Amino acid sequence: MGSHVNRTARIEPVTAPGAVYATDAFAAALALARSPYTCDYVGHMPSAKDYGHFRMYSVRAPVRPEGRRMSGPDLRSHERHPDVARG
Repeated sequence: MGSHVNRTARIEPVTAPGAVYATDAFAAALALARSPYTCDYVGHMPSAKDYGHFRMYSVRAPVRPEGRRMSGPDLRSHERHPDVARG
């Protein structure tokens, strides 16, 4: 788990405020799980402290029927994954 924690620590500082960024591995896992969460490609971004470059995805919460995005505990439940960083 050490490398995942290091990677997340390098992603978090470059994550836009209020956004949730994830690696390509996490974005693929969401897609394969048919999760209601979706990911938008942000780009191949440098990480903090010259740790390297990562393909980053912005995680979007599902839209409720009334048109609002889910937030709070629904969104935060994915924070615990080692390849996800919140800004």
